[in-house]
Amino acid sequence: MQHYYDDLVNELCVACSYKCSSCSNGTSCNSCNSTKFRTMNLTSNICDCMVGWYDAGSSETCLLCNPSCLACTNGTNCSTCSAANFRIINATITPYCACMWKYYASSSSVCAACHYSCQSCTNGTITGCLTCLATAPRNLLNSGRCNCTGASYDDGANELCSPCDFKCTTCYGSSDG
Repeated sequence: MQHYYDDLVNELCVACSYKCSSCSNGTSCNSCNSTKFRTMNLTSNICDCMVGWYDAGSSETCLLCNPSCLACTNGTNCSTCSAANFRIINATITPYCACMWKYYASSSSVCAACHYSCQSCTNGTITGCLTCLATAPRNLLNSGRCNCTGASYDDGANELCSPCDFKCTTCYGSSDG
């Protein structure tokens, strides 16, 4: 009978750990139910939750983590994040996986790239910037755009501003005046 084992002393059927599909004693599993999002931990012989799922503490069925998490301790607290999705742990209030600098939370679990001129943003457009790269040097305008400052210009491709020709105080390109 699945989920139970014979205690071999009192001839009683004893319930396995809720994590196990089948077991031969109270401390280790013989099999796990992958449809319940469990996989065998070969070190402990216990059925752990698969990556992206967590153990609520009472059911064989693992529950889905927040989509931003790679692994979690409950539905909202991330324990690890996916660097492939451009996410890092932010433990300021509740551990969650925030987007890395220069990325924003898109409609999927994968963060999308900001415009090259932004350090942080709300979307990937040129007017979606929240902060600008201080090393560029750029200033944030009310429009959400990061413009080059001083005698420099945006070449349309690089985050760093390019210097104007030495004869110019402002420019729109390398030879403009």
